[in-house]
Amino acid sequence: MSKPYSTTQLLIFMSDKESPQENQGASPIGEIEHGPSGLDAFLDANQKKLMVIATLLVIGVVAYVVITGLQQSAREKAAAEISAANDLPALRALHEEHKNTPAGAVALEKIALIQWQDQRQQEAIETLESIVSDYPDHPLLGSIHMALGTYHRQLEQFDAAKSSFELAVASDSAVSSAALVALGDLALRGNDTDAANESFEKVSVLFGERHSNFKQIAENHQKLVGTIAPTELAPVPKVEEPKPTGTSLDLPPLPPLPGVSPTPKPTLPIEPIAPVPTPTENN
Repeated sequence: MSKPYSTTQLLIFMSDKESPQENQGASPIGEIEHGPSGLDAFLDANQKKLMVIATLLVIGVVAYVVITGLQQSAREKAAAEISAANDLPALRALHEEHKNTPAGAVALEKIALIQWQDQRQQEAIETLESIVSDYPDHPLLGSIHMALGTYHRQLEQFDAAKSSFELAVASDSAVSSAALVALGDLALRGNDTDAANESFEKVSVLFGERHSNFKQIAENHQKLVGTIAPTELAPVPKVEEPKPTGTSLDLPPLPPLPGVSPTPKPTLPIEPIAPVPTPTENN
């Protein structure tokens, strides 16, 4: 029967068993491959296609620049031609040439102005309305609505004027403040002080920073709210002085009738006046 090991001997024995393993080098868990990445492989496989795409992009950019330049040149030429035209036939021809473009709308706007100046007010309104219907994306559509409102107001078509001014406000353009002031003036005309105050105050609230000049105008117009508009007095009738009657009027002589010689006035012989006898002392 073998002799049992003591605790100390058992620990020494175990350390001797593990020491050779400590001297051995650590074995690698795995190896990292250093081949081409997925991006490099994709570029290698699609290099020709990428070159074609890049070439097409360059061509597209160049074409865009050229087309944009040509369009800008065409717009400038059209604007110069419309600005130089001053009669209706020339403007109508330019409108047909540039129809469905912003230049065509500008030509119609100038036609309407000439029609209004020629006292053809209804034709001018119809021309502006055609811009609204045919050019809904026109960048100056707010100005068209403002012009329509002004024309309707001058013709005392106040309901139509109000609608046009409201559309000008909704356009959120440079004329929106002026349209609000115009709406306030229309409300004042109808004695609607609440609507007038609301329109004038909106100028400061909505466009105070952008349209500072109209802010002061709106404040000045708001001071008229609640005041009594001056009324025009009827002219005092002129009282004519009564003409004197009787024979004391010095009437001018009547002109002689043609072909008739005036009748000469008869001249009476002048007789000498006899001397008056002087009284004597004997009488």
